[in-house]
Amino acid sequence: LQRAWNCRKNNRYGANYRSLSRAGIRDIIGLLQWGCILETVFDWVTLAIFAALIVLFLQRSTDSEPRDSIWQYLGASIGCAVANYVGNQGHTIVALLMIGGVLAYVFVALKPLEGWKKP
Repeated sequence: LQRAWNCRKNNRYGANYRSLSRAGIRDIIGLLQWGCILETVFDWVTLAIFAALIVLFLQRSTDSEPRDSIWQYLGASIGCAVANYVGNQGHTIVALLMIGGVLAYVFVALKPLEGWKKP
């Protein structure tokens, strides 16, 4: 949100404000425009992983017998958020290792390709 606020503060999308508390709901919605928030490759990669987690969770929630718990998705989701933050702070190698760790966790713990096995 800070990066989005900086975009707004620098008049990229409108008037200059001193604090979020003085901004109206219309201005806060303006902060959340995709062009300002998704700026780095880490934003896009972690968003794609998070979207895949959502799809996997929704697909598995329709099963009659749940295979996994919602708590298993929390670790991967937090890992995506932290990897994104670290990557945006300029620690590329650490962020890439974290993204690799998140993907390894997803494939080991959640087993997304389990349903694709040949009969």
